[in-house]
Amino acid sequence: MSSTPPAHPERRRWARIETASPARLSLNGTAWEGLAQNLSLGGTFMTFARNVSAAENQPIQLGLQTDAGVLELKGTIRSLREIGQEPTAPVDAVQGLAVEFETLDAIREQIFVSILDALRERSVSVRLVGLLAPQDTGDLLLEISAAGADPVEIAEAPLDSADAEGDASDAPEIISRPVECRNPLGRRIAAYYDAPIEPAPDAPLVVIAPGYGDTKKEYIPLAYYLAGNGFHVLRYDHTNHVGESEGDIADATLSGMEQDLGAVLDYASRTWPGAPRAVIATSLSGRVAFKSMTRAPQAELLVLLASVVDLQATLTAVHQEDHMVAFLRGGGLGVMNVLGFNIDADRFLGDAIKAGYATLANTLQDARQIRTPVIFFAAEHDAWVALESVKAVQQALDDERVRVYLIPEALHRVQENPRKARAVFRRLVACCLEQLLPEAPVRNILEPSRRAIGLQSRLERERARAHHHMAKTDMVEFWRDYLDNFHYIANVSDYWQLLDHIYRMAGSLHGGMRLLDAGCGNGNFGMFLLINQTYRLRNGAAQGAEPIQYVGVDFIQPALANARLNLARTAAEIRGKFALSAAMPSLPMDFSLLAADLNMPLPFRDGQFDRVVCNLVIGYLQEPSFLIKEFLRVLSPAGRLIITNLKPHPDLSQIYRNFVLSTDRPEELQEARHLLNNSGKIIQAESNGVFRFFDRQELAMLLLASGAVQPRVYSTFANQAYLAAADKADPMPEAHAIHSAAGHRPRGPVIPA
Repeated sequence: MSSTPPAHPERRRWARIETASPARLSLNGTAWEGLAQNLSLGGTFMTFARNVSAAENQPIQLGLQTDAGVLELKGTIRSLREIGQEPTAPVDAVQGLAVEFETLDAIREQIFVSILDALRERSVSVRLVGLLAPQDTGDLLLEISAAGADPVEIAEAPLDSADAEGDASDAPEIISRPVECRNPLGRRIAAYYDAPIEPAPDAPLVVIAPGYGDTKKEYIPLAYYLAGNGFHVLRYDHTNHVGESEGDIADATLSGMEQDLGAVLDYASRTWPGAPRAVIATSLSGRVAFKSMTRAPQAELLVLLASVVDLQATLTAVHQEDHMVAFLRGGGLGVMNVLGFNIDADRFLGDAIKAGYATLANTLQDARQIRTPVIFFAAEHDAWVALESVKAVQQALDDERVRVYLIPEALHRVQENPRKARAVFRRLVACCLEQLLPEAPVRNILEPSRRAIGLQSRLERERARAHHHMAKTDMVEFWRDYLDNFHYIANVSDYWQLLDHIYRMAGSLHGGMRLLDAGCGNGNFGMFLLINQTYRLRNGAAQGAEPIQYVGVDFIQPALANARLNLARTAAEIRGKFALSAAMPSLPMDFSLLAADLNMPLPFRDGQFDRVVCNLVIGYLQEPSFLIKEFLRVLSPAGRLIITNLKPHPDLSQIYRNFVLSTDRPEELQEARHLLNNSGKIIQAESNGVFRFFDRQELAMLLLASGAVQPRVYSTFANQAYLAAADKADPMPEAHAIHSAAGHRPRGPVIPA
């Protein structure tokens, strides 16, 4: 059986590919294993050995997995049929399920086409993993009863295709303007005020306290949901933190964060006297706000998003060691990475213990004193916060003053999944209206303009970048120090998997090909390339008597010196291990290294390289699009560009945890600490707007806008980065194919321009 024909005629030119690839569907903890019998842009037909608990017209979300990453697809089940008795049915199949995919945007369609082409050529294997949406609902939240009853499903309005692709015509207009106030120590608190153009006289006020390591900019979507539905909104940056407020995050304490929240609430009381107030706090700020409401209940509602309730347990989960115990033993921890940022650990932990923030017991004690109604939004797969701890706090609070919503399948950072974030924001707005305006008639929750959110985000990003401007000399010193410690990454399996993904996406590498490693650092990818090409050549997988020409460029001279030493040492080790022979008369790679600033034109002639690799660099540049255009200029026709970039707000502690769990050697554990401390510099710079990390769509659009074709974007690096591969257009594909088949390489050595 085939899937229902797609509704868009232009997509019918893509034939269905017969595949028999593994498929797995899940619903409420139940899973079904089967096979995807065919796959096309229009949909897929899957078979299963037992009946799937699904229905026609039921939404489904699928992930098309390849070795390089996952392409997310949305669709609808169009038919179910029993097929076990049919003579042509697959062995052991009892049910067939046809899914029609939603129309893809141009970028994701190109990615999908490239996967289908590879599948047709049998050069890639795929796996379909799907999540069935509960019937007749869009996004769901689960309300958890303190008495232990079954969770109650809270359905949200489904997101229609119009909302997904653009703005609703009735999206409310919102104003945003910077404001400021002072904390009790006189330090300036930078904030933004968001509101409808004409707020109602009785409009309530919401204060958004950013999570640890976040700035007010990350909360623009939430603020616009609230402002678009009639609220005054204040979102601010903590002092001694990232962002625009005074102070340095090295001096961060939870008591300081509590003082800042109190100062913002005082400012709100003076500016909007009599307005009912709510506080929304995320992650570690949730613990601060919870404590604050026990001392001075200045709000009628407290909403906690993925709130930390047991600081000691959270620190231990992130760092795989108990910093609290180490501190209490008199360890003298000094400056170290705490939850992704480098701070004075002794000051931070000492304050947390003294002020009663440190343990779950402290939180339970606060729960018995609080009188403010509390709403928890807990993420089901939160690696930082145990759901059992949230439930314990729920039990300690009066039933009438607490509600807990579980966000299924969500991680600690809810914003990482826009659809789940939308469901949370809608429910949150409804809760605030219900609590702060109980007499008001029930209203539909309005969606804010995505375009307006994007414009405001760009404005504030540039504002933050200007505030934290880094001079070129400072940038050189930053990277000199960073790369001096970057050799620790070489021991991390997640990093080597990242290099492997890059290597695989580079495709077949023949003798005589030229590869540019832009931002080569200490030469890690060059070493990986040399080792893998050696083994491929010895096993007959690599072709060509000529070596690959590897060219690495970087603007940090000590890093280039390290790269030269590392590559020479690797070459010597290979010569010692493998005796050169007629099969391998020389090493399969020659290398050269060159100093170059990637913010300037590349010092190479047009079309000199077959591959360009830029690993974890593009987000650190002033004008990434300029560099991508330079990459395309120096690429040969049909050459390939591979770029990796960290995701927005990456949780690099995940990579640290993976490393720590894989070793018990004290020296490697110390290396892991260096790695985490080093990553904190990057995360802080990104939070301050100095660097920029792109989401999946932004990265694909950046490549397309720069002139690349067929961008493919995948998750990599423990799901904390994106890998994008794109090609340069080839005006003479047939001629180049003939040259390639003949092994003809008409060009000479790589020559700087």
